[in-house]
Amino acid sequence: MRVNLILWLVIPLLLCLNYTALGQRQLLVVRGDKVIQRFKVGDSFRSKWFDSKIEHWGLITDINEFEIITSQDTIPTKEIRKVLVKGPPLAKKIGINLVKIGAFYFLIDQFNSAVIQHNPSIDDSVWKTSAVLVGAGLPLLLFKRNWKRVGRSYRLKSVGPDSRLYVSE
Repeated sequence: MRVNLILWLVIPLLLCLNYTALGQRQLLVVRGDKVIQRFKVGDSFRSKWFDSKIEHWGLITDINEFEIITSQDTIPTKEIRKVLVKGPPLAKKIGINLVKIGAFYFLIDQFNSAVIQHNPSIDDSVWKTSAVLVGAGLPLLLFKRNWKRVGRSYRLKSVGPDSRLYVSE
């Protein structure tokens, strides 16, 4: 009686555990000792290969030590020339902040002169400074996506659960 009760309690608990998630490999884009991007099974992966200039993409279904299997193709890691990492490039982030600062600077001065001082006017030094900040930020918004070239500074590493770079969920 006790054995049956224990089996009825233990077996469902064991079936609920997902052992396959414990052993999945991760693909890392590494620069020096810093991990730039981490790809896991189910993530979208975009890359450019050495033999073509076409952008290849797909959902990662499996990561082996020397290849990545996506929903579209099997990619050997030595054939990857560029990898698209998430997030905008640094220049685009700076451009967004410059445009915001320039616009807020002008709006705060207009609010101050119209509401607080009851003298709605445009100060020359304020609008010139604001125009310079917005003008410097707008070209920086045109930067393209964040491609990282695999080579000297950026490396692709396939790590398993036994690595110090592996991060479990």
